[in-house]
Amino acid sequence: MKSFAIISALLLTGLFFTIGCNKDKYTKGAARISGAVTYKNSAGTSAAAPYANVHVNYNSSVAKIPYDLTVVADANGKFMVELPTGNYFFSADFTDSYGFYYTAIQGTAVNINNTNDQVTTVAIIVQ
Repeated sequence: MKSFAIISALLLTGLFFTIGCNKDKYTKGAARISGAVTYKNSAGTSAAAPYANVHVNYNSSVAKIPYDLTVVADANGKFMVELPTGNYFFSADFTDSYGFYYTAIQGTAVNINNTNDQVTTVAIIVQ
């Protein structure tokens, strides 16, 4: 009986520390980065890139694989992510309804130096 109580206490303690220490540094925070991904469609005009993959690299000035975070833009090519302070690099890729693949030739570097309601807007163009 005594060993059952000890094992139960250890399991509960382990569960508490597992839940309490589970921190995702890429989606928590108060600094909001929002933006839109666009591309030149077959008519040569700029259009929203629906459901584009937006890639984020932490502490980087270039896109690196593997990405630290990937979010999917909405049907209008818009995305939003909340991140803690740090340096980030945003890039994107997109496949249109005809199967043509587009990727960001030039991404965007973002520096978040505080998380007090900082809002940054990013525009990513894929070609």
